[in-house]
Parts: sequence; structure tokens; C-alpha cells
Amino acid sequence: MLAGMRFTEHELTAALTGAAKSVLASRKDVRKRGLDIDTAWEAMSRYERFQMLDALGDQILPVLQPAAKSCKTLTLSLGDGATHTTQFSFTK
Repeated sequence: MLAGMRFTEHELTAALTGAAKSVLASRKDVRKRGLDIDTAWEAMSRYERFQMLDALGDQILPVLQPAAKSCKTLTLSLGDGATHTTQFSFTK
């Protein structure tokens, strides 16, 4: 049996930010303008970034619990009817 993984606050923040940028990159308006994802992220207000991170945190953080290690795919509901599917792989 695998032992549960523990993450630092910084690692969780980096994981959520990466997931948020992935979701942002999948948005049609960002793709259409051909923006660099980091430029699009910085162009968002702090409150817009907070809203995205908060919504993703509610969906992603439970997946990182040891009981959910068998979950390999996570589909995120973006609130506007769109979804974003992310593949996870857990390694030692």
C-alpha cells in the first residue's frame, strides 16, 4: 500500500496556478488573440486570478487527498457551461 503524499503550501499553490493557466489557455478568447499564457495571466486583475484559483481549489484539492489517488482524470466545471479535463499522474 502506498503512503499518502504530503504537499507544502507552496507546492499546492504552484499546482493550482499551473492548472489555472491551463484552463486560461483553453479559453477561446485567449487562443483567438494568440496571447502568451503568462501575459494573459498577468493581464488579469488580482481578483480575477483569485476567483479562478478559488474555484479550481474547490475541485482539485480533494483529488490530492490520499483516498483519491486512483483518480487519473479530473473534469473541471468552469461555471459558464464549459469544462476542462486534466490528466493527473501520481508518482513516488
